[in-house]
Amino acid sequence: MIMHRFTLLTAGHFATASLLLMASQTASAATMLSQLNDTGVTPKQCYQLNSTALVACTSPKAKALNKFQDGMMGRDTKTATNSKIDGLLGFGFTKMNSTGAPLPVTASNWACVRDNITGLIWENKTSDFGLHDGFNSYTHFSASADMTQETDVGSFVKAVNKEKLCGASDWQLPSAQELESIVDYGVAYPGPTIDAAFFPNTQPKSYWASEYFVGVTDDVSQHGWVVTFDVGFVDDSNLKWASAVRLVRHSAVQTANRYVPSADGQEVKDNKTQLIWRRCAEGMKWSANTCVGEATAMTHEAALQQATKQATSTVAWRLPNVRELFSIIDNSVGLPAVDNKIFPATPSEIFWSSSPNVANLNVNSAWYVAFDDGDVNDDVRSNAFMVRLVRDGK
Repeated sequence: MIMHRFTLLTAGHFATASLLLMASQTASAATMLSQLNDTGVTPKQCYQLNSTALVACTSPKAKALNKFQDGMMGRDTKTATNSKIDGLLGFGFTKMNSTGAPLPVTASNWACVRDNITGLIWENKTSDFGLHDGFNSYTHFSASADMTQETDVGSFVKAVNKEKLCGASDWQLPSAQELESIVDYGVAYPGPTIDAAFFPNTQPKSYWASEYFVGVTDDVSQHGWVVTFDVGFVDDSNLKWASAVRLVRHSAVQTANRYVPSADGQEVKDNKTQLIWRRCAEGMKWSANTCVGEATAMTHEAALQQATKQATSTVAWRLPNVRELFSIIDNSVGLPAVDNKIFPATPSEIFWSSSPNVANLNVNSAWYVAFDDGDVNDDVRSNAFMVRLVRDGK
């Protein structure tokens, strides 16, 4: 599990604060994983005013509802970063051979995949009935005596590191946020919700993440986090139930100083993603170093309209996409599953994202992130959930 340490700065602008942080960091912690991947939602998948239908994001009715919907944002909306040569839409991947050397995009055989946006290096899956076969499934008792079982993820990690896949022996289970980073939310059910040209033999099923679930389960047994590649859910699963595994390597070190609050305390900049967040849910107000009042529950359309009302010519507040919203989850805690010093008094409730669930046959559903335990799911847009706004920090 990746643990973060946070440093609060109570004065100065974001730029000044960032310089102070950079000066205090050691060389070993100065490099961060890069920005977030796009979600995969396309410029043809936006909501329009007073309708549940998805339309082209250039549509006047879509813009009338909100000018910063998921399909209107990201690298896939720019020609320079949407060549589709190295991945679908705004994704960017590089194939690697068994020693870790880069391969041309036309290579027909590769062992690993580097994510050019996040810097993560991923195990490629095969269909040869071997160690990396995509149909292999594992339990997740790697922290217990069952680690010696060949069908457990702990033994698989040991075997891959002994093999030195792509010349490396530091392979590990990805965190839920890392694994979610390669989900393509633009792929319809039954998936797999991933760029199959770079990740062949991906099964439309659950894949284990590294973290154990800290919430309460129905069967009172230990659970771990999984990401599903049939739709894109992030959920918990019983450790004894077999799921697929895709291992990861880190090519960069994450900074120890991630969040920097603004001078007035109402906003916080995430140095990992370069996003700036409102520290309070909509309906609440910043007062005496915390959020007070009652958060306002809204339908999905009302949430998009609220973001439109809050946006100005100089401050483009918007409803975050599902990947952005999930990026601030801390699933090592619960009720709420977020750093409560950075986002104080956060309701342990569901928060809307701007992302439509195009994988669902019911297009009248959008993605949400639950801040009671940290799961990612969808619900009909007529339901009323909480809202937290974001803007770009660059």
